[in-house]
Amino acid sequence: MKNKKWLLPTCIVLGIIIFLVVSFFIFAVVMTEKGYGMTVGRALYAKDGSCMLIEDENSPIRMSDLSDGKNLFDGISTGDKILVIHTGIAESYPAQTGAYWLLKLSDGDRDDIPDKIIEDLSSMGWLSHIYSDKYSFSLRFNTYGESFYDSESGKLVKTTNATDPSKYETKYYMSEDEFDTVLNMIWAMDISAYPSEYDPINPPDAKEKLMSEPHDTIVLTYRAGDYEKVITCEEVAFAAGGYDDRSRAFLELCDYIEKTVTSSEAWNSLPAPEFYYE
Repeated sequence: MKNKKWLLPTCIVLGIIIFLVVSFFIFAVVMTEKGYGMTVGRALYAKDGSCMLIEDENSPIRMSDLSDGKNLFDGISTGDKILVIHTGIAESYPAQTGAYWLLKLSDGDRDDIPDKIIEDLSSMGWLSHIYSDKYSFSLRFNTYGESFYDSESGKLVKTTNATDPSKYETKYYMSEDEFDTVLNMIWAMDISAYPSEYDPINPPDAKEKLMSEPHDTIVLTYRAGDYEKVITCEEVAFAAGGYDDRSRAFLELCDYIEKTVTSSEAWNSLPAPEFYYE
């Protein structure tokens, strides 16, 4: 009797799944017979905001939104795997097509896009330097430097102070505007002129230094091609400002990076810290 109790609900669920699968394939066949194409690939956003479809190592396809609501790509991020019903493909580089319908199959990120595609599109000006290996940066921040972000790999660490630190690590890539803001701040402050070991809170001739316990640790790394600059700040007092324009510019840069990553969905999706400092 117990098995029979679950038989009807199970059959209903299976029937619905079969109906949806069959309906989808009928829809796909009808669209194909009408001259439309169906392609599975990865999404990649161009510098002008348009969405491209990357099918393995094949040429990228720049898609225009032909849906009624003009919101076909809402909720789609770079690297996501998608299925697209589209018009014929115009041969160019990148190729062109119009997209009528889209289904997101799985999440993804920048690492799911072939490097050759990124290199080709970047060299032609289709992508911002957010996708280029020429410029990148990382920041270690927070109490004792337990949080970390790297723009090149997308590695985001909420805290290393945990029983299982792997639970507090994820991937996150800044938007083009956010990345550009960071680079412009770096270029404006002439980062090469900063010492490798730096105290942005206390001037070198300070007789009494402002301290706090626990304290902040900041390690900023900037990379441009073969050039790398690392600025390490140990035992930085919390809630303190810089003592001159240069130190304030440095702290504003670090604060912008920290606020950007800690307000992201990726950061907030990680569990709350296991341990807290008093």
